[in-house]
Amino acid sequence: MHARVASRLWAATARPSHANALAGGLNSRPFSQRPLQESVETLTESGADLLIKHAEAHAEKIGVGMNIAVVDAHLHLLAFKRMKGAKITSIDISMTKAYTAAGHRQETRAYKEAVCPGGPAFGIHTTNQGKFNIIGGGVPLFDEDNKAVIGAIGVSSGTPAQDHDVCENAIAAFYEARGSQ
Repeated sequence: MHARVASRLWAATARPSHANALAGGLNSRPFSQRPLQESVETLTESGADLLIKHAEAHAEKIGVGMNIAVVDAHLHLLAFKRMKGAKITSIDISMTKAYTAAGHRQETRAYKEAVCPGGPAFGIHTTNQGKFNIIGGGVPLFDEDNKAVIGAIGVSSGTPAQDHDVCENAIAAFYEARGSQ
C-alpha cells in the first residue's frame, strides 16, 4: 500500500433521483419541485486503506493470514488484501461478506439463526447471484450520525469469530481516526 493524503476518510457522492422520489413518496411533491440528485456519504480509498492496514495488523497479531475486502456504500470493491497464508478459496468469501454487510446494513453473523432450515430467511444465501454471505466476518461502517452505511469490511480465512474480531478491530481504528479529523 502507498500513502495517500486525504482530508476525510469518506466522501459524498451523487445518488439517483428516483431514490428521492421513493423516499418521499412518488407523489409527495410535484416532479418539477423534486431534487434531481442528492449526496450520499461513502467510504474513500484512504478510508479503505486504513481499514486494510488495521485488519492486517490484527490478523498478524492473532496469527491468521486473512483475505480482507472493503466496499463502499454502493457495494463496489475499494480495496483488497490477501495476506500470506490466506486461503485461496476465501478470497471471494471476504468480498461477499463485505457486499452483504454493506447491502443489508448489518453484520453477516446476524443471519446465523434465521438461515437454518425452517428459518424465516432459509435460502437467502442463494440470492444476489450467490453473493449473499451468511458467515460471520462482514461488518458495515456507518456515517457519523450512525444512520447510513458508508461501506463495509469483509474478512475470511479464520473461524467466523476470528474474522469478525479482525473486522471489529479495523472498524474501531477507522472510527477513532474519523473522530480525530
